[in-house]
Amino acid sequence: MESTVRVHPVADPAVRASRLLAPHEDGQVNPYALPVRGWAVAREPAVALEVAHGSAVVQSLPLAQRSMEAATQAGAALAPPARALLQGRVFAARGLSRLGWEVERSAGAVRRILRPDVLYSGFSGSIPLLGLPARCTLRLSLRLAGGEAAALADVSIDRPPVRVTQPARYQPLMVTSVGRSGSTWFQHLLSQHPAVAAFRAHSYEATPARELLLLAANSAASGPYTEAFFARKGFRSLLTGPSAGDAMPRMMAAVGEGVREQAEAAVRAIDRFYDLADRMDGRPAAGDEGTRYFTEKNLRPEWLFWEVYPRAKEIFLVRDFRDVITSSLAANAKWGKRFFGRGQAADDRDYVFVRAAMARPWILEPWRQRSDRAHLVRYEELILNPEPVLRGVLEYLELDPSDAAIAQMLRLAGATQAGDARSEHMTSSSAAASIGRWKKDLPPPLVAACDEAFAEFFDAFYPAGTAGT
Repeated sequence: MESTVRVHPVADPAVRASRLLAPHEDGQVNPYALPVRGWAVAREPAVALEVAHGSAVVQSLPLAQRSMEAATQAGAALAPPARALLQGRVFAARGLSRLGWEVERSAGAVRRILRPDVLYSGFSGSIPLLGLPARCTLRLSLRLAGGEAAALADVSIDRPPVRVTQPARYQPLMVTSVGRSGSTWFQHLLSQHPAVAAFRAHSYEATPARELLLLAANSAASGPYTEAFFARKGFRSLLTGPSAGDAMPRMMAAVGEGVREQAEAAVRAIDRFYDLADRMDGRPAAGDEGTRYFTEKNLRPEWLFWEVYPRAKEIFLVRDFRDVITSSLAANAKWGKRFFGRGQAADDRDYVFVRAAMARPWILEPWRQRSDRAHLVRYEELILNPEPVLRGVLEYLELDPSDAAIAQMLRLAGATQAGDARSEHMTSSSAAASIGRWKKDLPPPLVAACDEAFAEFFDAFYPAGTAGT
């Protein structure tokens, strides 16, 4: 059950001084949570400590803890009179703190000598590792007030996987995509197969399985599972002291078993939920007749589902990204909203780059990491020539790929999709008309922005000029 952690400091000129107190390399009590604690001062004001996996920020910790050590080190660069005054204030604050007295007055004086973010430069938190690959590298960085990042360290992690002991009745069928890529229609198609259960509420947007398993993942990094809990009142020293014996590995095993039990409880709850969903659709609950799936959109963190469900499947659904932008802008205009990240951008051209940055950790990086076990579907091919696309999907799922099975899926999908819901969702006259609509609806400056912002995406998902067909 042991977890290996290696810390690799990064020399970033934007960082003036820092000290990383945790994580440390002498063994983690909880292999499924990473303690992060320390302080850091940049040459410019900083607002948070970010923990990132690739381009995705896993967690952001506020710089809200007072650090007299940081103030002392930063004050070394002051002129002698100010440095002497600062040292006196720091000494007074530390002395009063040891006596249990209020230190805010002295701390305020330190704050007036240095920038406020220098005194309050400490951070502390517990980072859930479930949902990240069992072997991964995290980057710890300061997020500066101007938006830039200043790196502190890379942390390499190798932890044991979580495995449930009882097999699940339903396996995850994850549909990984970005908004306005046709995922609602695709899930509607998938759910017509008798071996695929779906929760149809709100156009297949509900993700009960994600919520249940994410609850287990987050609880594994909170409460009695945190490093801070084991550090209280010398508890950790009891586990590692001369008379500890095998206390530490036994405690690690107990924590790991507790996390596994929570994951198993989530799997059982997911089974019960999709038993009910099948019955609501007039189907028998899952039994021993073969593989049964439940399908949800964007089951982030997908790595956690792959870990807990070794027989999981994942389908990446992509659409020409120029059409994604065109459809997103049209949907916002139709609804009078600023969805799909538009509220984060100054104008439509800026929005193209915002959307590409959002999509990178959602589909591009995951596809590069999991293309060996996942399946790719292009929206254009699904709409214009659905039979071979569905045959490839069913073969990947190890389900009946016969012409009769595919014809039934298409027939049922066309007969059961609610007209009002479809009309509300669509922004073109038909699915076929939505293909290549960017050619007439997207202004040339936005087309050029898409070509620039999504260049890597086109290379990964649309080789040989297959986009916009």
